[in-house]
Amino acid sequence: PLRAHGLGIASSTSPERVSDELAAEMSVYNITTAELGVQSFSDNVLAANKRGYRQKDIFAAFARIPKGAKKACQLMVGMYGEERADVALAAEFLPATGVDYVRIYPTVVLKDTLLADYLRDGSYVPLPPEEVLLRTAWVYMHAQTDFSRVIRIGLPPEAEDSGMIAGGWWHPACGELVRTMLVESWLRINKSASIPFHQALYGYKGILKNAFKELKLIETDINTAVNRFTADLREHYREDRQWFTERAAFEFAARPCNKADIV
Repeated sequence: PLRAHGLGIASSTSPERVSDELAAEMSVYNITTAELGVQSFSDNVLAANKRGYRQKDIFAAFARIPKGAKKACQLMVGMYGEERADVALAAEFLPATGVDYVRIYPTVVLKDTLLADYLRDGSYVPLPPEEVLLRTAWVYMHAQTDFSRVIRIGLPPEAEDSGMIAGGWWHPACGELVRTMLVESWLRINKSASIPFHQALYGYKGILKNAFKELKLIETDINTAVNRFTADLREHYREDRQWFTERAAFEFAARPCNKADIV
């Protein structure tokens, strides 16, 4: 009946739950968007966080999603036991999933969870804001393309109001701060006199506005503008992952944090 009326259902689940039987049910009930809580492509991180699936299961789950349904992926950064090398795997493996949409969630610790226990006993130490920005920006840079789109970064404002956050860095404008870091990085390598532009590129609270004064700005939609600078950054750093894994990138991330006065 839903299909007859041009309607569909969005479904969200974990990769290990996508069996052949569930995939068949997705077709029957006209699931038009299937979102998987992938969280990480690192088997080490998934095991440390007691997730019931591994990297191979992620690809198998996406492969089972019925043809014609949109694919969405939730990723996290700053998970327990995570290193920058684990985050770098997103750049390598995300395109192979064929996802249409991505949500990126920096880790926050919720009360009454195992991670909250780790926080209390010192086993888990949340990342500082600039490191959260850096890791999130790396994922964003590879997830925002002409074929896939980042539709959310960070928990919504209601998360803070819920009183459930026990630790970890959270900011209501996390997405803006991530883009600010990337745009500032991009401005340092840009060689073009004119660029596709959207006002969002001015960054958090407009802190990058002066940097655009010498450029010819061609007004366009936000996705076109963002896709341009993420594509340039991917190309620039394609052969140089040291930018991400070494200290220089941390300094890139610290600048917008300091300018935004959030550290």
